[in-house]
Amino acid sequence: MRLRTKMVLSVTTLTFAIVTVLSGLFVGELLRQRIEQTTASNDVLAHEVLLMTRQAVEAGLRVHHAPRSRPEEALRDAVTDTLRDDKALTDVMDAVVRYSPTVQDVSVTDAHGMTLVSTDPDALNQSSGYRTSLSEVRDGGVMLQARQVFGPPRVLEITQTLERNGSPFLVVHVGVRSTFLRNSYAPWLRAALLFAGLAGLASVIAAGLLANLALLPIEDISRRLESLTASTAALKEGVAARAVEDVEAKKDAVLRISRTIERLGEKMRSTEAGYTSLQLNLSQMLDALRDGVLLFTADRRAVMVSDAVANFVDRPVDGMVGMRLEEIFLPDSVLGAALLDEFSSGRPVVGEPVRLETGRQVE
Repeated sequence: MRLRTKMVLSVTTLTFAIVTVLSGLFVGELLRQRIEQTTASNDVLAHEVLLMTRQAVEAGLRVHHAPRSRPEEALRDAVTDTLRDDKALTDVMDAVVRYSPTVQDVSVTDAHGMTLVSTDPDALNQSSGYRTSLSEVRDGGVMLQARQVFGPPRVLEITQTLERNGSPFLVVHVGVRSTFLRNSYAPWLRAALLFAGLAGLASVIAAGLLANLALLPIEDISRRLESLTASTAALKEGVAARAVEDVEAKKDAVLRISRTIERLGEKMRSTEAGYTSLQLNLSQMLDALRDGVLLFTADRRAVMVSDAVANFVDRPVDGMVGMRLEEIFLPDSVLGAALLDEFSSGRPVVGEPVRLETGRQVE
C-alpha cells in the first residue's frame, strides 16, 4: 500500500472516529435536554391537576358536610363522587391530554393505587399498575434514555402526591407515551443526525486534503533529489529499465526518494572513486618531479606538499600538510622572506632565482 494511501486512510479513520464520538455526545446531550424539558413541562401540568384535585376535594366535602371522623371507606366514596362530579377537574385533565403532544392519559388514584378518576374510562376502579418514572429516565444515563424513548413502546409517568395528615391521600398520574416522545423528538433528531453526518463528511474530506498537503514537501524533496541524479542515472541506466522504474516509483513518493538516494549514492561513490584515482595519479606525478610543488589555501595553509620540497627546507615533508607558510619557510630565512614578500604582493612569479644561505641558487 502506498504511503499516500496509508496516511489518508489513517487520518480519515481517526477523524471519522473522533467525529462519531463527538456526534454521539452531541445527540445524547440533545436527548437529555429534551427529556428534561418534557419532564419539566409535564410536571407543571401534574401540579395543575393536583391543584384542581385539591380544590375539588375541599369544595365537595364542604358541600356534603363530610365529617373528619367519617370512616375511610365512606370518605373514599365521597372523594370519588366529588372528583367525578367536578367538571372543572375533568376539563383540565381532558385539556392536558388533548393539547400536550406527549401525554397519553391523566388519572387520580388513592394511596393504594386504585384509580378514582381518569381520562381513560377503562382504567376506572382499576389498579394503576407500575410505570417507570420519567424523572428516573431524566436522571439516568444516555443509554437508559435511548432505550426508554426509542425502545419498545411503554408509558412513563409523572406523579404528584396530595397528603392528608402527613400521609399520601391522593396521587395524580400523568402518563407519557414513549412513542409520543419519539415522534416529538424525530424532527430535531433528524436535523442533529444530518448535521453530524455532514460534519463527519466534511471532516473526512478535510483530513484527506490535509494528508495530501502534508506529502507535498516529500514530493518536493523527491523532485530535487531526482534532479541531482538525473544526468548520472541517464548515463548508467538503459532507457527501457529507467522507464519501468519511473512508472513503478511514481506510485509512491517514498519509493521514489529511496531509489533516488540509491542513485545519488552511486554517483557519490563514482565521484569519490574518480577523485581518489586522480589524487593518486597527481601524487605519483609530483613525486616524480624534481621541483618542489606546494598548494596553499587562502589563509596560507598547505594542503598538498611534494616530496621534492625537502630539498629546499632541508627537513622531511611529513607533517607539513596543514602547516602555515611561515611555519614551512621561516621568515628570517632568505627563501622564506622572498616567498612571504611574493605572497604579500599577490603577483605571479616565474623563474625568480634565490640564493640560499648555503650559497646554493634555486628558482
